[in-house]
Amino acid sequence: MRLIRVNILVLLLSSMLFSCTEYQKTLKSEDFALKYQMAKDLFNQEEYSKAVLLLEDILPFYRTSTEAELVNYMYAYCQFAMGNNIVAAHRFKGLYDTYPYGKYAEQSLFNYAYCNYLESPPIYLDQSGTSIAIEAIQLYINKYTQSERIEECNGYIDELNQKLEDKAVYTAQLYYQLQDYKAAIWTLTDVIEKYPFAEERPDLEFKVLDSYYKLANNSVESKKQERFEEVITYFRNNQESFESSSNASQAKNIVNNAQNSLNKYIHEKK
Repeated sequence: MRLIRVNILVLLLSSMLFSCTEYQKTLKSEDFALKYQMAKDLFNQEEYSKAVLLLEDILPFYRTSTEAELVNYMYAYCQFAMGNNIVAAHRFKGLYDTYPYGKYAEQSLFNYAYCNYLESPPIYLDQSGTSIAIEAIQLYINKYTQSERIEECNGYIDELNQKLEDKAVYTAQLYYQLQDYKAAIWTLTDVIEKYPFAEERPDLEFKVLDSYYKLANNSVESKKQERFEEVITYFRNNQESFESSSNASQAKNIVNNAQNSLNKYIHEKK
């Protein structure tokens, strides 16, 4: 039994060595047909890192051949399988643009969108990539309205839109944390207008009120009356929302303090 196992192991090792030798020979060969066939075999075996090297060699040769679409698709997919999403997205989009009615057109456009989805950055980074991903997915939805992937794609778009919302909230709150109250008022208000149903809305509205108040307190004397009036106006315009939030008592204290300060400035002017 042990001898049989040793023989099997030797055969496997020999097969692997032969396979590696054949691959190296083919890689160095000028026989493009041989490289094409081995690339296909390796691709089907999911040996993408090996297949991609052969495909890189034959891409120029097969540019105008009947196999060009398949060669380019395999190359793009190898890049995707190896985690090179940016390169893969570029190749899939180029493939779709070149063969919009080809065998791999729909799959290529979906893969282009999916690669961009995977490359969407975390919320603390610039979200241009997220917007590109949404556009790419929407392009696929618009082109293939009857696709079975529509629901999946809509899920991706919802996820990415949520990321844009989270980014906007993150940025607005960052200004507040940095005590840049002018910028905080503008960005927080903008987020509330863009995302009126955001889960964080009550907290954002409170931060706007608090920013108005702190800005007023830190203003030069000539600006204080005007800015305390802005605190009171903002509270009154959103009073119903404040009264139903967990920050109700804090908001009431802020507006009372603002009103007392305003009364003081009005009295001093008389």
